[in-house]
Amino acid sequence: MQVISFEGIGGVGKSTIANRVTQEFLKNGQKVLLFKPITRQRLQDALGVFSGKKERVWVCKLPYVPPRVEGLCYLAFLIKDNEEIFKVQNSYDLVIFDRYIDTIAAHVIARNNILRRKLSFRSYYSWFRKIYEKEIKMPGKTLVLDVDLNIAEQRSVNRENKKYTDKDREGFKIIKKFYKFLAKNEPNRFCFIDANKSIEQVTKEVIAVLQNVR
Repeated sequence: MQVISFEGIGGVGKSTIANRVTQEFLKNGQKVLLFKPITRQRLQDALGVFSGKKERVWVCKLPYVPPRVEGLCYLAFLIKDNEEIFKVQNSYDLVIFDRYIDTIAAHVIARNNILRRKLSFRSYYSWFRKIYEKEIKMPGKTLVLDVDLNIAEQRSVNRENKKYTDKDREGFKIIKKFYKFLAKNEPNRFCFIDANKSIEQVTKEVIAVLQNVR
């Protein structure tokens, strides 16, 4: 069973590409599961038990909790997902996650840094990784769809008529840097894909990469 994940900033086209790739592998007779574990509703549900003033973070309003608490709350959803998806070995040939474990750390780090609560990439991720590695199935390959911020914003405008705020841009820049940090630490897992290209070109490149993953 192969496990892959898609990562990238908002508007990069993760869901579109993930859906296209899923359909291509299904056409070839493979058993494929496409799952999106990190959603706006889940972020809100995870922190819904906490009181206090809510801070706007991109499209969500979330209460402040310490970064480690926030990471653990989101991780709880993924652990439950893993129990369901992987409880029967070889149920699927390929499991595709549209956002996954790296999204959690990226979100927490960016949220705290844009709100001037400095959070180190290395210290937070080294703590978080020790916890999640024992609890979830790691991807064999994580594809980061990398796109220019101006192009991503235009796609966001076209899709939902939403322009980026200054905080959006600052947060997305932090996330892009964080993915590069992860790639330096796990070069065999991460693969950056130029998502400034057309959907068709990106889909072909992603499929070519995945066909070489064992």
